[in-house]
Amino acid sequence: MRAELLQSSRQPVTRAYHPQGFLLHGLWPEFLNGSWPQYCDPAAPFNMTSVQDLLPELHTYWPSLVAADQAAFWEHEWTRHGTCMEPFFGGSEAKEHDYFRLVLTLREHFDAWAMLQAQGIGPASTTTWLQVKKALETGWPAKIEVGCNFDKKGTRQLLEVLTDCVLGATRAHASLT
Repeated sequence: MRAELLQSSRQPVTRAYHPQGFLLHGLWPEFLNGSWPQYCDPAAPFNMTSVQDLLPELHTYWPSLVAADQAAFWEHEWTRHGTCMEPFFGGSEAKEHDYFRLVLTLREHFDAWAMLQAQGIGPASTTTWLQVKKALETGWPAKIEVGCNFDKKGTRQLLEVLTDCVLGATRAHASLT
């Protein structure tokens, strides 16, 4: 599985939202060649009522920064990626809930912001890519990839942290922005 955590500066923000730390980008299965399946079960439409109890966390940690309609964004995440995770949840009738709960739980366990702060790395730090990567690898038992970009002033900044997770015998990718 691949999960991504992305900083809020990745895309133009179209609504007032200024988080401190990282936001979820997504979680999806990944093949060994780096490609991934998508839209795996067209017969499994998104049901917003199945994640009602998760809405406060979804709004905080997994909002769309470019779309005003959050429900449509989460529907996209479910239909494109979550439906490909259905085999991990066995015969559960609450597969949508299980998927979103899993992603939020992984975010709790992989707190990139806290790991960087524990190593003295913060927003105003002048730090090398390798120092950031090593700080994150200290706190996470899986391969870490770090992506950078340039801000409007031309200063390199941390953009995303990617990690691989293993659920059962399947590899997945997680990403934080």
